[in-house]
Amino acid sequence: MGSEYVPSALYSALRDKPFPTLYGENRTPVTADVLEAGLILSFCILTFAFLLIVPGVRVGQKTNVLIRVLVSLFIGTFILLCNFGQEWEYSRIHATTPYKAFSHEELNAEIEVKIGLRSVNITLKNETIYSGTEGDQVNYNERFSWEWQQGRQGFGPQAGHFNQDFREAQVRGTPLPILWIAEYFTFDGEGIRFGRNYRIAGWYTHILLWTAFPLWVISNLVFFSVLWYGACVLMLTGACLIAGTVVYASVRNFIPLEIPFYDHDHLVLIRMHYGWCFWMNLVNGLVCLVAGLVVLFMDLRYPDIIAAFFDIDILQDYEEIYDEPVELAKVTTDEKKTAASDTALLLPTNSVPGYGTDGPEYEAPALRKRSAYNRYQRVSVRKPAPAPRRLPAVPAAVQEEEDDENPIYENTLQSPERYDSSSKENILMDTLKR
Repeated sequence: MGSEYVPSALYSALRDKPFPTLYGENRTPVTADVLEAGLILSFCILTFAFLLIVPGVRVGQKTNVLIRVLVSLFIGTFILLCNFGQEWEYSRIHATTPYKAFSHEELNAEIEVKIGLRSVNITLKNETIYSGTEGDQVNYNERFSWEWQQGRQGFGPQAGHFNQDFREAQVRGTPLPILWIAEYFTFDGEGIRFGRNYRIAGWYTHILLWTAFPLWVISNLVFFSVLWYGACVLMLTGACLIAGTVVYASVRNFIPLEIPFYDHDHLVLIRMHYGWCFWMNLVNGLVCLVAGLVVLFMDLRYPDIIAAFFDIDILQDYEEIYDEPVELAKVTTDEKKTAASDTALLLPTNSVPGYGTDGPEYEAPALRKRSAYNRYQRVSVRKPAPAPRRLPAVPAAVQEEEDDENPIYENTLQSPERYDSSSKENILMDTLKR
């Protein structure tokens, strides 16, 4: 007695046969660069996450933090977009061209060529109905990569990546206009070396852009501590970006790439022009260079303003000094030309109650900036000067003893043996009263 097959309810609903539904492939045209879209989306996510925490920043620093973070994010995103972007060179034409070989049928098409650092992207779209295709629509895109080896001449196993992709496209039956354009990049001789020169230019530019990216990261970290170093690293980032643009424009083929097509009876040429990646990389480098120069100038001439903008402690670049009134009165010739110079503000004054300039105990404290570039600074001594002070009188017996290596400051506790009939508590109370 034979058993009859009973289909499962999972596969029998709305079906004639007890099998899963199988669909044919749905080929969709390439409408956007997935990598570029991913980089832009990452930038938008970081920007949105930062905007959520901006209300938590203390009042007075929200605008400064917003400007710093947004400018830094834009610089980093543009570096990555230019590195992986596909429009360092760009061209678009309208032409009447055959769709496939050994056919007299032609279509009015829009042909678009984009050259990046790693590959060339060719797009073919028809503008009128073409009877040679099943859906009467042609929207074809092909990318040929040369990343990064040149390989041997020809199309064998030892050939370069680009030549191998070109041979696979021929076997696959890629439309004839795309193969016609890609073939120009396979020539390698007699001064016609478009593929080789574009590959070398992309390789050197790629190295410089990848050098600029970690420099940009380092500049963001250094700006939290030393503005002078951060400005130098940011200028170095801009120099790498500008150098990448110059190298790309110099190394690419000296013969302009021109590919002929016909638009009915008129000759049209695919002439490559610099795209948005080229100009964005140049502008980004100039922005980094100018921003670094501005920060460096402000740090040398107006350190208080730039330190407040970056929210760092300005006193970390200064050291405390104590000079005698006679030394402070020695004003240089350049400072005498100014009515109220910074050094003059540090001169001792009798306006402080209970203090005079007589006596060896008088001292005038000041702050001096630690820098080797004093000649470019507006002043090396910080203003406004703190009020003069008088140290406690030292007994004669102690003065006869040898001085210790460490000086005595009024804001540090000293041993009771240095003073007659004084304890640590009395010294601290005297300091607080002053």
